[in-house]
Parts: sequence; structure tokens; C-alpha cells
Amino acid sequence: MAGQRYFRPICLEDSAMKRARTILATVSIVALSALPFGLDFGSLGSIGPSSAYAKDNGGGKGGGGGNGNGNGRGKSDSAKPDKGRSASARGSSGSLFGKDRNRTISRLDDKGRSKAKSTKAIGRARVQQVATVPAFAPVPGPKPAAKEKNFRAKLAGLNSLNRNYRAYLNSQSPRMAAMRAYVMASAELDIAREKVETANAQLATAREDFETIVERVDPVPYDDAVGIYDDPSLAELKDRLDHLNSVEVAPEDETALDAEIADLESILGSPEADSLADASADAIDARAAAAAASVGTDDETLREALLAAANKNRVAQYGEDYVDDEMMDWAKDLLGVGDDFGKIDEVRESLEASR
Repeated sequence: MAGQRYFRPICLEDSAMKRARTILATVSIVALSALPFGLDFGSLGSIGPSSAYAKDNGGGKGGGGGNGNGNGRGKSDSAKPDKGRSASARGSSGSLFGKDRNRTISRLDDKGRSKAKSTKAIGRARVQQVATVPAFAPVPGPKPAAKEKNFRAKLAGLNSLNRNYRAYLNSQSPRMAAMRAYVMASAELDIAREKVETANAQLATAREDFETIVERVDPVPYDDAVGIYDDPSLAELKDRLDHLNSVEVAPEDETALDAEIADLESILGSPEADSLADASADAIDARAAAAAASVGTDDETLREALLAAANKNRVAQYGEDYVDDEMMDWAKDLLGVGDDFGKIDEVRESLEASR
């Protein structure tokens, strides 16, 4: 009896202890489930951390080493930084906060191997997609700078035409002979045209002075001819005088005839008539000289001169299209053909200064 009284309190104490332990275990599970890391709930008989924390000296010993040892080591290891976690644990931790910090997209095949697509591969695919140009997209033309560079390369040796104008006067190069002749002929043509303009201006002045004399003398036709003294030329007045000297008139018309002859002789013998004659002759000579100077200054001569001065390999490369409209325009701008000022004008000024 004494042994039974002593045994029952012990059994009651063991039962209470078991219930306390069960309650404590339940509370621990609930508390641990709220923590931000994964637990393995696949087995109800274990409350240890999942395989994400499977460090050899940590969670493994905590599950099998009993209450004191396991809890102490488990807490100690869990307090350490992520250095002790595996890659899968860090992935779970990141996804808990709604943000996957891992830049690699991974999949596992049926043998557990990782299928990874790196961001570099994804970026390459995107670049390839962007680089694909649709068939209907317009192709941009060459930039002006690139076009200018290509034209300069096409000119090659013709770039030497940019040299000082004195080179056109003194050049002894056979390749430059045709270009030199063209430039010299063009310069002479400009000089001749200037002389034509001067002669025409002098002729216009002389003509005005002569008309003034005709109006002042105001000859009257003896035969009442109409309009013969309206803006007459020297030749026309001379023809009229020759006619009056050869005509036979009635006695009553002789006085009028003699008066008209005297007026014509006065006009034709005046200094104004002489100036008009000289100015007319000068204008005719100037026009003839300009016509002669124009030989060798046409576009075909310039084209042949460009071909002669060009590099033979460039001419062979482009064929008949080497000297095209673009090159002709460039040459005319450079040389000063037409209204542009260029090498021809500089040579002309030098020739005029030396004469």
C-alpha cells in the first residue's frame, strides 16, 4: 500500500509532463511557421528546419540530438547570415517578398538538371528581333558627308585643279596641257567679250552724237521723200548723197536739190560722223575677235580636258560616265565658267595686268 501511494503521484506527474510537452511542441510549431523561411511539414513527426538549412552541423543535429542540443545548435545556425543557406533557400526567401532577385530563369528537366536561360541570351534574342528590318522599310540614302567623300575619291588627280591659278599659266605637265589651253582660251574669250562690251558702249555714244547733228541740220528732201532722215545710218546718208549727185532735176528743183546736198555733206563731214564710223569699225572688229576666241571654250573641250587630266585607272573604272553632269558642274564652278568667279577670272586679271 505504501508502494502504491508512492507510485500514483509519479504516474500523474508523468502524464502532466507529457501534456505540457505536447502543448509546448504545438506552440513551437505555430511560432516557427510564422518565420520567413521554409519548413518541411511533409512529416508530422519532425519540427526541424527544411532541407534549405541542411548544414551538417546545424539542423541535422537538432532533429536527432534531443531537446537541449538540437534547439541550441538550430538557433545558433539560424542566426547566421544567408551564407549558410543553399541556393533554393535563398530563392524561397526572395519570393516571399514578392521579388525574385535571381536573374537566371531556371527549369529542371526530367533528370533534375538545370535548364537555364541567362539574361545575356534573352538580350541577344531581343537584339536580333530589333535588328530585323521589315521589307517595306525605306532604306536611308547616303549622308552628304559620305557622298562628298566618294566624289573626292572619284576625282583623284583632278583635285589638283584646286591649285593656284599660276599653275595654269606655268604648267608643263602633258596631262595639264589640254586643261591649260582651255583655261587660257576661256580667259582670252573673257577679255574679248569685255572689249566687245566697251566697243558697243562707245558705238552707242557715237550714235547719239551723230543723231544730234542730223536733227540740228535737219535736211529737207528736195523730192519730198518721206522718212529718209528718220534715224538714218551713215551708209544710208552716203547712199542718199550719191543719189542726189547723180540725179537730173527740173530747173525749178535745182535750188532744193543743192540745199539737200549741202546739208548731207555737212553731216557726213562732221566729227560726229567720223566718230560714229570709227566706233562702228571697232565694234565689228571686237565681235570678230570674240568669235575667234570662243573656239576651244565649249563644254566638249572642257570634257576632253578633264579626261586628259584624270587618272587613267579612274577613267577605266567609270568608263564613259566618268565625266558626268556632276563633275562638269564642279569643274565649271571651280574654273569660273559663266557667271561664277574662278581660276579663269584670276588668269584673265593676270593677263590684263601684264598687257
